[in-house]
Formats: sequence, structure tokens, C-alpha cells
Amino acid sequence: MVRAEVEVVVREGESLTQFIEEAVVAAAAWRRVQSEFVTRGEAAIERSKQEGGGQSVDEVMADLQARLDDAKRDELCRPHRAVVGGEHLLELFGCEGRQHQYTVLHSVPTA
Repeated sequence: MVRAEVEVVVREGESLTQFIEEAVVAAAAWRRVQSEFVTRGEAAIERSKQEGGGQSVDEVMADLQARLDDAKRDELCRPHRAVVGGEHLLELFGCEGRQHQYTVLHSVPTA
């Protein structure tokens, strides 16, 4: 059953042996990358423990929330363009805690 599934994806001119060799080499490379990643992560954790550094979960979560809040505020303050009533192209500015500003960029005559 496995052989049949593999033979379906073997490309024209490619042997089953070539396909398997390529798959094995790719899997070995991926496992090496994963192992190196884990090794670097473990070393970083150990360095952090030795240096007494790092942040608490609450500190990390507060930092992430602040970044999210900043990104949302920046998106709100970015100008947006909209067609209103099919007649006016408006540039809209709106920031939290500020009055909304609207500028007519183009007026389309009504029929």
C-alpha cells in the first residue's frame, strides 16, 4: 500500500530509489535543523538562568499587549479612503481620543 502511494508521486524519469534517497536526505536535514534549534534554545535558557535575566510571564504578556494596542492605534490613525453615497471620495482620519477628520478628495457629480 505504501509503495503504491509513493509510486503515484514519483516524477517521470525519477526512480523509486531516487525518490526515497531524496526524501531521506531531506528528512535528515530537517532533523538536523530541529536539533540545532533545540540546542540553541536550551543554551539561551541556561544563559538566562545563569545571568538571572529573563522576564516573567506577566511581563511578557504586558509587553505583547502594549505592542498590540500600539498596532491597533496606528491602524486607526492611518488615513483611509472611502466613497460615501457614490458621490464623494473621502479621506478619513480617526484616532482614539481625537475628533474624526474628513477631507473631500474628489466629488462625483450626481446624475
